[in-house]
Amino acid sequence: MPRKQTSVVATLLRLGLLQKDEWDSALHEILEISCELVGVERASYWSFRADPSSLVCELGYVASKKLLERGAVVLERDNPEYFTEIRRVQVLDIKDTRTDPRSRSSTAT
Repeated sequence: MPRKQTSVVATLLRLGLLQKDEWDSALHEILEISCELVGVERASYWSFRADPSSLVCELGYVASKKLLERGAVVLERDNPEYFTEIRRVQVLDIKDTRTDPRSRSSTAT
């Protein structure tokens, strides 16, 4: 079995050993596996919030730095096109958030 597949299988086996109350650990492993399998720099898990209408990054993983991040907030009032699109489809395939018109406003600094 190639090294990459062996690593993914080992990680999946570790996930099976986690207790139900170890959500952050499991999510970290899932995001790391996602980056490795898909070959992307970042993977993150976001939650909707109602007041104010927003998305909050519960946990993100940056592969090249092996770094976890959390707490970023995207407000609907600042990004109406993005919220319209994520309500329309369940998964957005965005190659570059800085150039895709659906997400461009959420990356402005």
